[in-house]
Amino acid sequence: MKLLLVDDNEVDMKEFRDLLEINEHEVVHVHNTQELKDVLAKSSKFDGIILDLMFPLEDDIPDEESEYGYRIGLLLYNRYLKETYPDVPFVILTAMDHKIQIHLQILKNLVQFDSFKGIFQKPVDLNELIKALSNID
Repeated sequence: MKLLLVDDNEVDMKEFRDLLEINEHEVVHVHNTQELKDVLAKSSKFDGIILDLMFPLEDDIPDEESEYGYRIGLLLYNRYLKETYPDVPFVILTAMDHKIQIHLQILKNLVQFDSFKGIFQKPVDLNELIKALSNID
């Protein structure tokens, strides 16, 4: 699978990216909104998208669309990915406890997208994530 990994943490995601590549997945890792815009401008094709739940706020993102100074994965998806990749399955990664209220609110908003395949807590079970993106039951 060709995967778009949208996560600002290059150090922690290196091992995850390496595991994906060892398992014969091609990974394009973007670390910020500008890199994401550059990838979108190239009209790259992806089989799946992996989004970080909390993404650093950048100058072009209004404060009212952030939480704790971070861009929420849902808003990032709405602003940049939904139009270009409406049918590409995507998952959200989080280091947060899945019982935290903001996590539950985000989940409620994400289920509106047919291409949303789940939230995965870091560290991620690679097999479960690929299974979700592949629509394998």
